[in-house]
Amino acid sequence: MLVTVGTERDDAARDRKVILAAATGLTPLVAAARPGENTDYLAHILYTTVRADAVDCLHTARGMWLDRIRAGLRALAAPSTMVAASAPAFG
Repeated sequence: MLVTVGTERDDAARDRKVILAAATGLTPLVAAARPGENTDYLAHILYTTVRADAVDCLHTARGMWLDRIRAGLRALAAPSTMVAASAPAFG
């Protein structure tokens, strides 16, 4: 019996499919919350922002506090008129 192990290319292709499906599902919700915005882009960014591996990398490898990560996500998800006023300074 021959067992085939997936390659990194296979894993990347599978990840792209998952991201595309998830972001496609989010797009109508983002459009309802932020009409007139680039909703396809925002849906992809929101999905990848809340992926556990991305949050874990920001927290553990980059040393970001969870409050900073949450504040950044809130600023991204807020209506565009509120973003400038409520976004924390990242630097």
